[in-house]
Amino acid sequence: MKPYRIPQLAKPYTDYDMIQRHTELPPFSDGRGHLLYIFLGRCREADFQQGELFTLVTGLVQLGLDTHESIDRNHQEPGRYYAYPPAEGSGR
Repeated sequence: MKPYRIPQLAKPYTDYDMIQRHTELPPFSDGRGHLLYIFLGRCREADFQQGELFTLVTGLVQLGLDTHESIDRNHQEPGRYYAYPPAEGSGR
């Protein structure tokens, strides 16, 4: 079995410059993704590449939902959104 590489596959989508410039993303749900990957790998009907694809897509959708759920508009910096409110005194 090949090593688990879903976080590396997700990097091009989560490190996109517009995302980095305008949001702070929550952490990628690696534990849940790895569990899904193992489960899909155990299914005899599932192809290895399809299992990787399904795990990647599920992780990215969950990341999007987590980000959307926690967006807080910062009135001091127009156009900047934080997935998690900045710590007080952090200068952001």
